[in-house]
Parts: sequence; C-alpha cells; structure tokens
Amino acid sequence: MPSHYYLMILQQHPFDVEVRYQLGMSYQQLGRTEQAHEQFVLWELDRDRLRRLADLNRMAIERPDNVELKTQLADACDALENLEPAAMWPRAALGSTTPQNSVGGTDSLDPRRATGQVFD
Repeated sequence: MPSHYYLMILQQHPFDVEVRYQLGMSYQQLGRTEQAHEQFVLWELDRDRLRRLADLNRMAIERPDNVELKTQLADACDALENLEPAAMWPRAALGSTTPQNSVGGTDSLDPRRATGQVFD
C-alpha cells in the first residue's frame, strides 16, 4: 500500500502501531531511510506505551482498590491521547477509597468496562 494511505489512517488513528510499522516499511522500501527510521522510533514508543497500558490494566483488575495504579492508568491513557479513560481513572481512584462506588459498586471501576477493551 502506498505510504500516503498509511498517513491518512494515522491522521485518524495516530497510535495504530501496525499502521505505523507498515508506514516505516513502506518508506524503507522506497529508500526513504530517514523517514523510515523516524516511523520505527515512533512505532517503538507507541508499542511500549500500549504494553504499559495493558500491564496497568491487568494490575488494576487484580487490585481494584489500588489508587496509585488508577493514577498511573490515567497517565498512560493521557500519553496515548485516550481522553475518555484518562478522565475516568482519576475519578475511579477517588472512588476506590470507599469499599463500594456509589454509582455501581466496585464493578464499575473495572477497566474493561470503562474502556470497552481488554488488552492481552
């Protein structure tokens, strides 16, 4: 696929690591090594951020009352410009200081429900 298609997709989904990697490969095949290197650096950064988010999600599921984890999750979401979950985690951190969240118990703090995603 031509590199301009990957660029169009990345405008809508800037943290799509597969598309970012394919853009780097496309540039490399075109001999545009500097641009390829730049995309591979961004790919590694985004991949590492997504892995951190997945790890934090798993830990938050195991320890739903851990306020520090929820703060870290908010920061990880913010780094990925995933604003809805980023806004939810500080609220969840405040809510976890009591045994039950007034909105729906501790189940409402489950990151899988908040983001609609489960990261493996």
